Amino acid sequence: MKIWLHRISHHAEVAYPLLDNGYLSIGYSDFSKPDFIKDCCGKNGWQSFEKYFDDIWRKRPKTRHNLWRFVAEMGEGDLVVVPSWGTFSVYELTEDMARPVSEIELSEIKDWHGNKIEKKKRMDYFIEQQANRTN
Repeated sequence: MKIWLHRISHHAEVAYPLLDNGYLSIGYSDFSKPDFIKDCCGKNGWQSFEKYFDDIWRKRPKTRHNLWRFVAEMGEGDLVVVPSWGTFSVYELTEDMARPVSEIELSEIKDWHGNKIEKKKRMDYFIEQQANRTN
């Protein structure tokens, strides 16, 4: 078991409702493809990961390491600390591999404004997690 820190900084209006419904999310929607996850978790994972950044973004930002940890290193049984406005929650991951958000049912999940969260062509990744909260 590992313990991770995961900050929600982009699209909080969607990320927190997803989290409330058992889904930990991260950005990088350009990489939201099942093949990306499979390749990054395969034998030559890091090389595949770097190639995706070269091919899609034509650069390798330092922040890509956040996505690497999310997709290739976080796994079932790991604990994830998510800070939020002066407090934090702890979640236990219930799956060993990230999945594209296109694989979940979003019909009942709404953003902070009451709008249904709809799947778009490019979506964020998520790892399904179990909410074992301690505040």
